This record gives sequence, structure tokens and C-alpha cells, in this order.
Amino acid sequence: MIRIRNITEKDCETVVTMIRELAAFENLEDQVTATAEDLRHVVFDEKIAHCFICDVNGEAAGYLLYFFNVSTFKCRKGVYIEDIYVRPNFRGQGLGKAMIQNLALLADEWGCGRMEWMCLDWNTKAQDFYKSLGAEKMDAWELFRVDEKKLRNVYTGCCGCQGGCNH
Repeated sequence: MIRIRNITEKDCETVVTMIRELAAFENLEDQVTATAEDLRHVVFDEKIAHCFICDVNGEAAGYLLYFFNVSTFKCRKGVYIEDIYVRPNFRGQGLGKAMIQNLALLADEWGCGRMEWMCLDWNTKAQDFYKSLGAEKMDAWELFRVDEKKLRNVYTGCCGCQGGCNH
């Protein structure tokens, strides 16, 4: 039996374990600093992220973490999927599709203007899956990021050098 539900605080450790599994799959495990307490904080205290867990016969099989964004062109909220992950032994059973469909139904009910997510360029299997759902690849857009180590550089104007910046 497949069950998709919002996570509870008790699920945070399981979801963080799956976050680590996803990071390992993406060869990014050295970037994971998240703890169950961190996840609990952003989902339950700050309420800036929301997360589904997908159970199969009572076993955690995957998760989908999302948050709301805004389209200025539409002046409507949208949904951004930060992660969707299905554990390897549960793949091919339609769980990823079920989680995305669940969120799409809710996004439609909420009046969202769109639903978006990113996919690694080498993950062609995932790209094909997303296209099969009707998603379009946004070729003209490039992702930019300032990580926590460089935030201060942005507002101070420093280039990131170790001694006061005069560049």
C-alpha cells in the first residue's frame, strides 16, 4: 500500500537519512550538513518548507520537499520542489510520479501559477521522467548561487580575499 503524507516531527531523522542518500547518488555527500533538528526547524518552527514522505507498506520509500515562491510575471505564488527522492529499491513503482501528482493537485487547488524544480544535467533518466509529465526544460536559464560562506562578501563588497578588500 502506497501512502503519501505530510511529515511529522518523528519523520525528520528518516528524511535526513534520505537526504544523505540523495546526496550520495548525486556525488554531493560532502555538502550535506543538515540534521533532523535543522529539518524540524525549517518545516515546523519557521514553516518555510513543507515535506511529504511516501510510505510503502509502512516503510519510508521517498520524500518530496517543497516551498512557495512568487512569479512577478503572474503575480501569483508558485511551488518550487527542492528535492524529490525515491529510494533505489522502490524505483519503477510510480512513487515519484505519485508524489509530483499529489503536489500538482495541491498547487492547482492553491491557485499556484507554476511548479518548478532543478535537475542535474547528467541525470537524463530523471529528465526523461519529468518530460513525460509535461515539464519543459528551461534552456535559457542559468542557476546562480551565493553560499553561506560568501554571503558577507556580497553585502560588504569584498571579493573574498582574507585581508580587507581594496579591489
